[in-house]
Amino acid sequence: MKKILLALLILIVLISCNNSKSKTTQLHQLIPENTSVVLKINDLEAFKSDIKNNALISEFAFSKTYKDLASQLTILEDLSTINQTYVCLNTSDNSSFTLITKYNDSLFTKDSLNIYSKIIDSIYVGSSSKSTLDKLQPNTANTFNTLKQVTNNNASFSVFFNTKSANALGQSIVETNSNLTKTLALDTQITPEQIMLNGIGLSNDSIPQLLNVFKQTIPQENTIQNIAPSNSSSLLSFTYNDFDILKENLLKFNNTTSDSLTNDELFQTINEVATLTLNNDSAIILKSIDASATKEALREHQNIVSTFRTNDIFEFNNSTLFEDTFTPLVAIDNVTQYIIIDDYFVFSASETLLQEVIANYQNATTLKNNAAYKDCTLSLSDESSLQVIANPSELKRILSSTFNEDLSNLKLNNYKISAIQFIQDDNFTHVNGIIKKNKTKAIQNSVSEEFNVTLDADLLTQPQFVINHRNKQKEIVVQDVNNKLYLISNSGKILWKKQLNGNILGTIEQVDLYKNGRLQLAFATPKRVYILDRNGKDVAPFPLKFNDEITQPLSVFDYDNRRDYRFLVTQKSSLLMYNGKGKSVNGFKYVKSKTITTQPKHFRINNKDYIVFAAGDKMQILNRQGKTRVAVNETINFSGNPIYRYKNQFTTTTSNGELAQVNQKGNVSKQGLGLVNNHKLTTTNKTLVTLSENKLGIKLKSLELDFGNYTAPKIFYINDKIYITVTDLQTQKVHLFDSQAKSIKNFPVYGNSTIDLNNIDKDRNLEFVVQGESNSIVLYQIN
Repeated sequence: MKKILLALLILIVLISCNNSKSKTTQLHQLIPENTSVVLKINDLEAFKSDIKNNALISEFAFSKTYKDLASQLTILEDLSTINQTYVCLNTSDNSSFTLITKYNDSLFTKDSLNIYSKIIDSIYVGSSSKSTLDKLQPNTANTFNTLKQVTNNNASFSVFFNTKSANALGQSIVETNSNLTKTLALDTQITPEQIMLNGIGLSNDSIPQLLNVFKQTIPQENTIQNIAPSNSSSLLSFTYNDFDILKENLLKFNNTTSDSLTNDELFQTINEVATLTLNNDSAIILKSIDASATKEALREHQNIVSTFRTNDIFEFNNSTLFEDTFTPLVAIDNVTQYIIIDDYFVFSASETLLQEVIANYQNATTLKNNAAYKDCTLSLSDESSLQVIANPSELKRILSSTFNEDLSNLKLNNYKISAIQFIQDDNFTHVNGIIKKNKTKAIQNSVSEEFNVTLDADLLTQPQFVINHRNKQKEIVVQDVNNKLYLISNSGKILWKKQLNGNILGTIEQVDLYKNGRLQLAFATPKRVYILDRNGKDVAPFPLKFNDEITQPLSVFDYDNRRDYRFLVTQKSSLLMYNGKGKSVNGFKYVKSKTITTQPKHFRINNKDYIVFAAGDKMQILNRQGKTRVAVNETINFSGNPIYRYKNQFTTTTSNGELAQVNQKGNVSKQGLGLVNNHKLTTTNKTLVTLSENKLGIKLKSLELDFGNYTAPKIFYINDKIYITVTDLQTQKVHLFDSQAKSIKNFPVYGNSTIDLNNIDKDRNLEFVVQGESNSIVLYQIN
């Protein structure tokens, strides 16, 4: 029995030892104790692209804060990792930062780095401070451990603030010297036009912190926008469901006791209080849930000072009531007059401001009807405990205060409305914020630039749209000269990048291999056939690898529209057919002849399938099995233009400018079109477009353009309307015409490639994407 007990004891000890060894150090446990702000970067490449392309951050480029931070974090340019990365900043020591990520042998692209570093449990830790590194030990109880658990790993990055930095941010937003909260964790989503924040704040009950004043209260709907003028500079609003609870919380926060002489009757029927600034004047707005009872509470303040547009302006003789009751949320102590509009009671020392409130309400020019406000608050909750709305000048003040730097040179006029809100919950506070660039309302028929996205290198392919199967909208794919493929959202955010084996041939197709509505990208490079899922991951068993070069774009056939795909690969004079599982289709046998010079295409005419391409001086027309379906005996001196279906005939041009057509019996007809060498052709079944030097032919009409270097024309058929486009690469102008060869209004516009045109979002306007500078794409909207 003793031997059995001894054996069990040894086993328990061994298991305990193994368990202790398996508790490896986590990244967040190595955050230095003196850290003020932490960036938790989930996708380093996306992070760098988001920062580089955001308009507001670009505005900061001149500032000392930006330059200091950029100089510290140049190491990120040399960092290459797909793992989470923590960047830890010590704001009390501007030169101190620490970098934490999983270690691998190829972590940096440069051998020599001006940084101290060491490896702890396969984690790389680099720091600009040797003392920080020397003192560093894994800490399972540091300030940031809890915050790490509540952040979203799908966010571009998250920001953690310790108490000092959270309070600095809060004091800038609320304009108070009070502490805001213990810690903040904010997930950050960045597009070229906006910065969106979502996260939580954690408070400490033992220390006075502003967000604690909303504990045990229930957030109410924000409605002050119904009465606040649309040109208000700032608006701070807070709500409550029980005034007595809020009052007790404020007394505790301010370390004061209730004044028995204070009459709280006015606030018992109020569920929202706001302070508003406009033209250097201030006002306090109360939203009543029982206007009659609120009026009764104001029975001692009924002396009418004046009347404006039938609205009485009353005298108010308790000027410090609001500051005494709600400090530090309200800091206005000179209220002398008030007005009543429906359920709203507006107090101010400025009669002019009260008149403006009346006029704007009557004219329906309140924030509620402000397009920028509506746009901004789509990303916010309807209810909040505390909410701050800022116009451009107020945003500039907040940013200047936050970074302790004069940022008056920032150009923020297009950031018409920004907002942040705090929503009390059990033991924590939700935080939502948005800074968004608002576009000027588009003039009908105008062409407006929506965004410009800069890539890591020059473009290799023309940008094109692909379908997002989740929302049925469109996104953008493009490849750079380093063979990196990008997927970019229709708001300009780079969603992912993928390194490919070579340059993409032709355009990218989309398939639904699993027949479940989820689309994949299909394309070929010179040595691979790729199928990528929505997230840029390879779909097994793809990519298929080839020793011999692929010489034409991948042809994707779905003969019966049943999603039983066939992938046709061209290698000089050979054709190889694969199914959706990447297996060779044994039933396809093509006897190779001469080099194939056009991408094989599939046409269905009168319930018959035709696979058509040019090989040498013959047009090959095959059936599904790769056998000759239609023999074409007459030779054609092909121009190099693709083969199209036009008027149910297989159509292309000859090198001497003739239109060459082959019918379903193999007969060849040729028609002189007067085209010169290097002409271009594109067709639908009913529309034929040619470009010969500077002459653009659309159906039977001819249009003479300025001499230039034009791309091949493209035809788009959208909403029962035909559009034809060419781009002059010499003058960098995109032209767009209708089927009558008439230029679409407000064209040409700037661009450096062929465009892709479609409706990519939920509105009715068309958008098109084009190359801008050598390393950027531009999205336009036709209004």
